[in-house]
Amino acid sequence: MTLVDFSNVALPAQSKTIRSLGGVPSAVVFSPLYAFSAGQRTLAAVLSQNYVTIIDLDHRDNTEISVPLCPQSSGCSLSPVQVLFDPRNPTPDAPYVSIYVRASGARDIYQITLTDTGPATPPDNPFSASLSMLAVGGPAADMALYGSGKGGTRLAVAAADTKNLVIIDPSTSSTIAVPTAIPVSQIVPFVLPPAPPSTEPRYQALLLDRTSGSTSVLFADLGQVETTRGLALSDYSLGASVSDVRPFVEQGIVVLVGGKFSG
Repeated sequence: MTLVDFSNVALPAQSKTIRSLGGVPSAVVFSPLYAFSAGQRTLAAVLSQNYVTIIDLDHRDNTEISVPLCPQSSGCSLSPVQVLFDPRNPTPDAPYVSIYVRASGARDIYQITLTDTGPATPPDNPFSASLSMLAVGGPAADMALYGSGKGGTRLAVAAADTKNLVIIDPSTSSTIAVPTAIPVSQIVPFVLPPAPPSTEPRYQALLLDRTSGSTSVLFADLGQVETTRGLALSDYSLGASVSDVRPFVEQGIVVLVGGKFSG
């Protein structure tokens, strides 16, 4: 792969060969800027069949870290299709960064933890990687991260086949499965301003079915779903199925392209 630094176009493009564990890169996802104890880092997650490779973009000569997703070397076929970086920075009492990976058809979310190990001598990295799995209970169709922070980070995972919205606490691996009236295949998260006297943002999500022809959508109050379960979900009838979704979250708009109208 070729790395180009658009912040300094005077630097030449740099070719980097990553180790192959039997697959070829299918996508690259970039992290926010993280403040490790050894300095600030922007990371790239390179997705390949059965594994994810982590590259330090600020020290491109450092050794890449390949994280296999399969517990065995053969008989496994996992295609990573979605990556979410927790924007929380490492701290002295929680010296790690979390990366969440969803693979097509997998019944678990893969959590890659990068633990801050302090200054390192190149080409070594100032962090080490470990892998754990967060159970969903069914194939994960989509996921969204909200409430970032120590003890507050949650994953909302759509399990369309079981018609559940699964809320995962990554710090404890505990899950809550909330039944949904539609088989949710896409989550569009958004944040509302605090409702006085509270100063906390209100985490919300629009839940959609783009595969089974449902003619309604759900609004989820993610901040309340763990305590009120199904009461935190509100049904909104469309009169048509949804074939495409165009979120403009910063403008507070989601454009839904309808399919065939019912009736």
